[in-house]
Amino acid sequence: MEDRSSKYGLEGASDSRDLFTQSGQEVRLRQVAFEEAGVSTVQFGVIFPNNFAPFACVAKIKWSDNGNTIVRQVDVVNGVMVSAQGRVLDITLTDTTPASFGPGKPTPGADTKYTVTYVASRRPRPCQSRPPTLYGGTGTLDPHAEPAPITSLTFDIPNDAGVISVAIGVQSTASPAVAPNLSVSFQDSAGNQWGGWTIVQGGPPVFGVVPPGATEMVVTNLDASHGDNLTVWWGIDG
Repeated sequence: MEDRSSKYGLEGASDSRDLFTQSGQEVRLRQVAFEEAGVSTVQFGVIFPNNFAPFACVAKIKWSDNGNTIVRQVDVVNGVMVSAQGRVLDITLTDTTPASFGPGKPTPGADTKYTVTYVASRRPRPCQSRPPTLYGGTGTLDPHAEPAPITSLTFDIPNDAGVISVAIGVQSTASPAVAPNLSVSFQDSAGNQWGGWTIVQGGPPVFGVVPPGATEMVVTNLDASHGDNLTVWWGIDG
């Protein structure tokens, strides 16, 4: 059997931490230090809260070597994996469970314990059909809003998460539902703009490319007759 420890030193590590919903709690997982820089993969697991209370958690993962750092941020869900290059691996978990789902809709199960586990190994992430994701927020395009119609929404693109793509969920506010007619564009901090694509039919959201250097995404409603509720997920490199 090949002695991989002679090539890489430490082959892997694991750890777990308890968090509490709606707490904003931040905890650090055990640091991993390999003998040589190289590709390593982190996979997360979740022991769900009692009664399956809603929870949300973000992992900030840092790979580093000689002070040079690569950072990724992902939503923690059961089985999500992320890979990058580095020698030292640091992971911070933050509870991001919202206190409510909107006006008059409090999130049940506040201060309920859940447990996040991780395993790190010296292997690249296997090819999968979609990237790890980071929740990007929600918004409503409403051409009938007062005092002024909401015809476009701007979403800031995280600059320390490794964003390479985006998926946009669209739900019509009309009854019966109407197919969307939206344009997606991007711009950078200097005001340079890139065209993106249009969304003209319903169905599962599909990931589209985020141009390198883009700092904002703008979604514009091209149909003044009805509005849409939007949900954004950033696709993360790794």
